Amino acid sequence: MRPIPIRFTQAARRHKIGKAHVLHVMNNFDPIEMADRRYWLDEDETGRLLEIIAVVDTAKAIVIHVMPYALREGGKP
Repeated sequence: MRPIPIRFTQAARRHKIGKAHVLHVMNNFDPIEMADRRYWLDEDETGRLLEIIAVVDTAKAIVIHVMPYALREGGKP
């Protein structure tokens, strides 16, 4: 199976998390499946807990949200 292309929206880049960190989480951890979205909450290779949301169809994935979970109220510092 060929990997699908992954694009990032401008909003996903808001917190200046590098694409390599996002791809590490997306490629190494299973997402929570929602209707047309996938949600990841796991650590990148540096140990930073990231929250990632992508809209996925059969042809592509568009990352619409990336944020360190520590910025959430009550998130891990």
